[in-house]
Amino acid sequence: TDRQTDRQTDRQTDRQTDIFVLVPVYNCKDYIEDAVKSVVEQHYEQIQIVLINDGSTDGSEKICNKLAEHYEKIHVIHQDNAGVSVARNAGIEFVISKLYKNNNSYIAFLDADDQWCDTFFDTKVLEILGENHSLVGFQTINCNCQLSRCRSAEPLIEGSHKGGKKSIELYRSQQFTGMFYSCELLQKYSLRFDCNMKYSEDRLFLMQCMTMANKVFLHNKILYKYRNNAASAVHRRAYGIEYFDPMFNAYMELDKKLQFYFNIDAGIGKGFIGWYIIDMVQEHYQHFGKKNTIEEWIKKHPEYVKLILLYGGERSSVMWNKIQVHPVQFQIKNMMIGCGKKVIIKIMKLKLVSKLIDNYRYPEFLK
Repeated sequence: TDRQTDRQTDRQTDRQTDIFVLVPVYNCKDYIEDAVKSVVEQHYEQIQIVLINDGSTDGSEKICNKLAEHYEKIHVIHQDNAGVSVARNAGIEFVISKLYKNNNSYIAFLDADDQWCDTFFDTKVLEILGENHSLVGFQTINCNCQLSRCRSAEPLIEGSHKGGKKSIELYRSQQFTGMFYSCELLQKYSLRFDCNMKYSEDRLFLMQCMTMANKVFLHNKILYKYRNNAASAVHRRAYGIEYFDPMFNAYMELDKKLQFYFNIDAGIGKGFIGWYIIDMVQEHYQHFGKKNTIEEWIKKHPEYVKLILLYGGERSSVMWNKIQVHPVQFQIKNMMIGCGKKVIIKIMKLKLVSKLIDNYRYPEFLK
């Protein structure tokens, strides 16, 4: 019968596919139990959770210990505060050295203030996971802070895709945490988070993995509820040079890695640099940075400036010409834009306006 077939598929996949969920924890005492609960209550037995306490000071570390005592499949790592990238890397090392058995296994990432959707692992999902893909990506939804409202999930191009440069665009609309990463892929290419990056390290990690992957399977089912938490690093990031400079270094390292493993110059990192330099200059001025600071940075990085014309495309070339020909005009225009944005942000923080915006951003009630 169909029900017997489903049970047989479940048992077969259970033997083959382990899933290790890495949860970096830093001062998330109000959310961590719900996050863990959303995983342990899944109808799938082959899941283990690794909580990496990154030097919490609000009691989160005690909650991690309590959860590990209650659930046998939860492991806890305690470390001094070193940042989310170090925490995630510690989790990867722990899984590969102590839990991974050279079988068809995946690592997933869950932020301590987010959640998985209920009863996610149906027969189709288990079938996909049993097919030994390098990456398996699912849909993610952006939610308000209370996880009561959300936006509609962006659709994926369902099916199996070849990894590489072109595959990056396929998952751009989703959070990196909606992807399952094969242990074999992370081990083979030593794929880790860049600890020198304070922001966007997750997007870079996803780009690296998709570029190095052999097969990427995308499935239109919602796995992940992303909480728009005002206290998260996304809302506290730096701007201009401080934000983009470490990112540019990491993009260059990505190209070096591709050269090392595949002997190809795909120009992926160079392409992003050629595009994002314009954004960096605009942000710098919109946050009232000085003109001579930008000029000094440009003098120090002539190799990056060349990438604007080589890889940045028409938009970057046109904007760069404006920066060169009319630097003061470009500066003043963006400073005025920055002033306008500040006023808008203050208005958006008003209680009534904030609620209206929240309902507009997240039009659907979360089931």
